[in-house]
Amino acid sequence: MVHDLDKIFQDIAKLKVAVVGDVMLDTYWWGNVDRISPEGPVPVVAVTKKEMRIGGAGNVGLNVRALATNVAILSVIGKDDEGKQLKNLLQNNKIDTRFILLSDKRMTTNKIRIIGRNQQMMRLDAERSNDLENAEEEQLIKHLEQYIQSEKPQVIILQDYNKGVLTERVITKVIELCNQNGIISTADPKRKNFFAYKNIALFKPNLKEVKESLHILSEEVNKDLLSEIHQQAGTLNENAVPSWALWAQCIVAAILCLSGKYGDLLDMISFVVVIFYVLTIAGIFILRKKRPDAERPYKAFGYPVLPAIYIFMGIAFCILLIIYKPQFPWPGLLITLIGIPLYYIALSNKNKANTV
Repeated sequence: MVHDLDKIFQDIAKLKVAVVGDVMLDTYWWGNVDRISPEGPVPVVAVTKKEMRIGGAGNVGLNVRALATNVAILSVIGKDDEGKQLKNLLQNNKIDTRFILLSDKRMTTNKIRIIGRNQQMMRLDAERSNDLENAEEEQLIKHLEQYIQSEKPQVIILQDYNKGVLTERVITKVIELCNQNGIISTADPKRKNFFAYKNIALFKPNLKEVKESLHILSEEVNKDLLSEIHQQAGTLNENAVPSWALWAQCIVAAILCLSGKYGDLLDMISFVVVIFYVLTIAGIFILRKKRPDAERPYKAFGYPVLPAIYIFMGIAFCILLIIYKPQFPWPGLLITLIGIPLYYIALSNKNKANTV
């Protein structure tokens, strides 16, 4: 089939596209390095040139704009100098910034790269990556509704860099508005909200996020691995829990509810829940020891003191329950012990599948 490329690009230029996500500044400082600082064993960079570029979701908007398309950015940045500079850069590139929200409670993300002798020597990240507050979410959603009503876009791109703009609520609302208004929605996700993109039109994760979210350990990329990814993605629900596990949990919960009084059930469940939490938190210590460079999307508050205190208190609670109410802890203990061989069986099957 022969396509008229000129017509294709002319049609693309007629589109209206919005990019929703984490925008940022990419700053570059170039300089010369001729000596070591007398204050410490670090090189002194005599800065000769500074440059600021559009980064993050803004760079996606810049790429779309390169196709002569009408582009708007919807994001949240700080009321700071970096935010002003970023908006100016976007406007200079004919990108619509009317729907960017300015916040007193956030700073504009700025990644500063220091380069000497054509080699990057350091990167400084000035950012606040916590999720948007409820009021900020409301304002951003209102900006999106106003944009859709006034501009009537054909495509909305969700671009996530884990800086807090694309919360689960924002993602869900964007997709809902797109489906209600006949707008094509696309997403480039991160692991944190990987399973929040239900009902999106086009889902384009990187292989790294797919493997992390589906807990795939294989490093080799081949046809069998990609087939496994599609199979797992089709059998997992939006919370990444296998459906058979949810049904098993429902059946066990129903049996427990019919097995005795509420207080007895609470003692029985409390025991197994505390054991699970203790083992989970202990796993944090083991993981940080075995894999200190592993990515940490969620950080343990007060580590290592508070997690250690929690482990101690959890063990003490379980011991007291065994001493004073020995008839109730045994079902929970049995459930936990059954899970140990099942875990190693599942791990063995996964390793065998990866080596075939």
